[in-house]
Amino acid sequence: MIRPARFQDLPALAAMLREMHAGSKYAGRVAISGKRMESALLGMIAGQAQNGAGASFCRIAEQDGAPRGFMAGLLDPVYHIGDKLTANDVYLYARPGSGAAAARLVRSYVEWAAANPRVVEIKLSWTDAMPGAGRIGALYERLGFRRAGGIYERRNDEAKRKEAA
Repeated sequence: MIRPARFQDLPALAAMLREMHAGSKYAGRVAISGKRMESALLGMIAGQAQNGAGASFCRIAEQDGAPRGFMAGLLDPVYHIGDKLTANDVYLYARPGSGAAAARLVRSYVEWAAANPRVVEIKLSWTDAMPGAGRIGALYERLGFRRAGGIYERRNDEAKRKEAA
């Protein structure tokens, strides 16, 4: 079952973010700020009642009453200056063994964004933050999405460590 996140879900959402972080390329490089995490999650939960810029999508996938994954996204003005909105995904996480939870969450996000008449673009993304994340691209394409660019990264912390050595 996919359902909207509630304020009482904050501990479960935080636990899943910590799991996601622990398996990511940021583990051991970047610590989680509990205060920032709580603020971000509370804002995403509260923003579900809106439908303009800043509105949020925050859903939990449940199986047998237990959280198995979650997805969050935000509505922003196109290029941060437009009079129309773009839906941007922020987090997508499904615990191992959750079956099709990720696919169900993505479909729910797409339905949410498509139902808003001010949304002119729905964006889905993935980065190399999590091992194997690129596999989700096949689902995005099956849902009618196409690749629209790329992200380039330079790891300053690693470059500085090499310079110091």
